[in-house]
Amino acid sequence: MKHDENITKEGAQIIALAFEMLYRDLPAKDVLTATAKNLGLTQLGKKGETIVFVPRNHEDLDGGMLPGDDAVIEEPGWLFEKDLIARAKVRKG
Repeated sequence: MKHDENITKEGAQIIALAFEMLYRDLPAKDVLTATAKNLGLTQLGKKGETIVFVPRNHEDLDGGMLPGDDAVIEEPGWLFEKDLIARAKVRKG
């Protein structure tokens, strides 16, 4: 694989900006979230948000949840365009 097959110049600039933000001692979580959004990812839910459990979108951290159960997001998931990249991590609500 050649180095230029999977990233655009714009994507490389976004990553370089993330490094600049880290060097300014901004919180890593904030930097990574901003970088992900700038690269076109969409956050799936927000920490503390109450949602209806859907197994294809949510990872049950404790086990035992059934589709349709109330759940609380512990960690958001991520979408790229319409594709699920990472499921949101949830606990029973």
